Amino acid sequence: MVPKTTKWWYQTNQKCVVRLQVVTDPDVHLLPMSSTNKIHSNAGRDVIRFANEQESCWRISEEDHNLLLDEATNRAQYDFEIDIDQPSGNSDVNDEEEPHPDDLDVVDISDDDNSNDGIESSDED
Repeated sequence: MVPKTTKWWYQTNQKCVVRLQVVTDPDVHLLPMSSTNKIHSNAGRDVIRFANEQESCWRISEEDHNLLLDEATNRAQYDFEIDIDQPSGNSDVNDEEEPHPDDLDVVDISDDDNSNDGIESSDED
């Protein structure tokens, strides 16, 4: 996202993996920056210069922006899971799906528990 803007995005060379469960709208309409589609001057000269320096810079359409905001609000209000009953078959194969790494409990690894920065202590005093 272009800093200090709400609907402007730019492309980077950074690769990422997107979980399809969180995709809200795979067909977002982006309008390329042009002389008729510019970042508002209220964003400031530094922001406009930054956007112009990018290889490509786009603004999300007002319609898609509103759709994404509405969907984000709905997901925040109705954050629940639906259990779908699977018909029981005569299969001996375990059909359990492996949990996604993002869904696993986070284990806090801390040096504060029983560590003295690698120095062993003894009770022989």
